[in-house]
Amino acid sequence: MARSVWALPPESLVEHMSIDTNPNARRWLFNMQILLNHTEFTRLDVTLWEIWSSRRKVIYEDIYQTPFATNAFVNSFVNELQMLKKPRGEQVAAQARPTRWIAPPENLVKINVDAALLGNSSGGTVATVCRGRDGLFIGASTVTFIGTNDPIALEALAVREALALADDLYERRILVASDCKIVIDDIKHKTMSLGARIPRLTI
Repeated sequence: MARSVWALPPESLVEHMSIDTNPNARRWLFNMQILLNHTEFTRLDVTLWEIWSSRRKVIYEDIYQTPFATNAFVNSFVNELQMLKKPRGEQVAAQARPTRWIAPPENLVKINVDAALLGNSSGGTVATVCRGRDGLFIGASTVTFIGTNDPIALEALAVREALALADDLYERRILVASDCKIVIDDIKHKTMSLGARIPRLTI
């Protein structure tokens, strides 16, 4: 699993990591800090952390992640760290969201989706709302899942619930709107990395 994860980052990072074969983990890490630039060293640390986290999920929760899911989390986390480095004004401009509902293109209905963890962290709830181009309400649904506290998995389940809602409403031309970039990128690039993040759940 770890070898597969390390096959996904830039080759230059892995090459630098392979140069130093010091068996002492602490000294090896200090050497990497000297050898790598700040961006590469940050990616190294985050990847090590996420591999360790994935291992704990397997041992304690019986949840298995694919290497692609692990790499997707690392990319998202590193991008967020880089965003925090930008001046305050740039951060606000980059994260600004529309304050009003945006209508879908002609002849489409829009389904907005979202997910939230339960207060006791034993699961989460997904919600979908369908509106026509004129903004009029068409239908909605909510589903509570017990057995996962992974917000990305819940966001993926929200998209799946949107497709189920469209089927119930006999809507065939739909636009699904999600605010989870990892899920959107996974769908766009068809990496299928989210499958491992969605464990067997109770509805």
